[in-house]
Amino acid sequence: MAEPSSASQSSQSKAPEYVMLASAKSLNLITHRFNPIYFFLRLIGIYFVGPFCFHLKVNGAHNIPRTGGFVFVSNHRSHLDPVMLGLASPRMLSFMARDSLFQNRAFSWFIKSLNANPIKREKADLGALKLGMRLVSEGKGLAIFPEGTRSVTGELQRGKPGVSLLALKSGVPVIPAWIEGTQNAMPRNSNKIHFAPVTVTIGPPVRLDDLLEGPLYRETYEEALKRVMAAIKALCPA
Repeated sequence: MAEPSSASQSSQSKAPEYVMLASAKSLNLITHRFNPIYFFLRLIGIYFVGPFCFHLKVNGAHNIPRTGGFVFVSNHRSHLDPVMLGLASPRMLSFMARDSLFQNRAFSWFIKSLNANPIKREKADLGALKLGMRLVSEGKGLAIFPEGTRSVTGELQRGKPGVSLLALKSGVPVIPAWIEGTQNAMPRNSNKIHFAPVTVTIGPPVRLDDLLEGPLYRETYEEALKRVMAAIKALCPA
């Protein structure tokens, strides 16, 4: 059998995984109504902003389920993190964002057009939990930052209980990710964007099926949260 040419091997090795995920079909996948604003901004991100501004690299995109609802969880160190998750996922995502971001009408309209939904961070937001349940039950992907806010130290903080409630109540896959580099591209204490390399590493689903076999006690939710946060941390580069 003939060996593939070196030029062919080179072109294949240089093709970022996320570039292969830009089609309208991959963004729609039946579970989401077509969103032209999300679609076209994502194309700009994939073909221009990602590769030229951040040298964006995505590892493990195949771990995102091709159909059905799922929860996408990640560490959080920068305002750019939701953007990078949106570029990394081959499927359209919905997001939970702090409610204060929706106070400006123009900005509220814009982020709502990108599937962002408000959540109250100061207290348990049962309305947001119900919304999350509805979104994943409709077969959509929901991105959540379990820490609840950007990390001050850059280290992974303790997770909030909402993610384990959502995961166990819905029974959908929980896909962990680690975002590296956004803390340099847009630090927590800065509103300026710097060109810096960013890598998103996506892991396999967190194993929670055994926790669903019995009654859901407080300890069960705590164990689920522990596993989710451990799965995220395991993706952190050494």
